[in-house]
This record gives sequence, structure tokens and C-alpha cells, in this order.
Amino acid sequence: MVAKAAVKINLFTKFFDWTTTPKELIIPCHRHADAYEILHMFHLRKDMEYKVIAEGFLDENDNFMTRAEAFEEALRCEQ
Repeated sequence: MVAKAAVKINLFTKFFDWTTTPKELIIPCHRHADAYEILHMFHLRKDMEYKVIAEGFLDENDNFMTRAEAFEEALRCEQ
């Protein structure tokens, strides 16, 4: 069952000790635009500190699904 929207990003920020490789971060939200507002509130800039991998959704177990996968899941669950 599709539970909520989410945005998956690669985070490059220097506030963490992740200088060698970016780390994936999934931001759960009510709408996809809310995730970008959250990033803006934390003063993260898209040009330097993160790269969007995918907009998608989380299921009831917090597993990330792409839009296409979520569409199939919604049809399967009759949402």
C-alpha cells in the first residue's frame, strides 16, 4: 500500500564526514514539494550539496518505490 510521498537524494554536504562518496537520503513528505521546502529550510543548495535521484513514494514499511512502482502498487491495492 502506498503510504506517503518521498524524495530520494544524494547528499554531498560538508556538515557530515561523507567526503568520499555521497550518501542516499530519503525525505518522506505529504507532497513532493514539501521535501524541497525542507531542504531549503536547512539551507541546502541544489547546485552544490545534493542531487535528486528520484521522486517516489513510501509503502507502509517505509520501502521506497519509484512513481511507476507506486502506480502498480496502488492498482494492486485498489487505492
